[in-house]
Amino acid sequence: MKETNRKELGEQVRKIREEQGWTVDQLAEMCDVKRQTVAKIEEGAFNVPIDVIGKVCDALNVKMVLIEQ
Repeated sequence: MKETNRKELGEQVRKIREEQGWTVDQLAEMCDVKRQTVAKIEEGAFNVPIDVIGKVCDALNVKMVLIEQ
């Protein structure tokens, strides 16, 4: 995943999480991942495994959509 894509994904996750009033710790618990994993996703700091992205989408109640660039 390109760095710009990681950053965009992280920004969206943070935005939706904050809109729902959740902390990083709460989202991590709902996704059964470490707090640091959610923090790194939001920072765009690493390539996120697809299964973790799926857990985050499920917890945030959003659909993952592929778009053509």
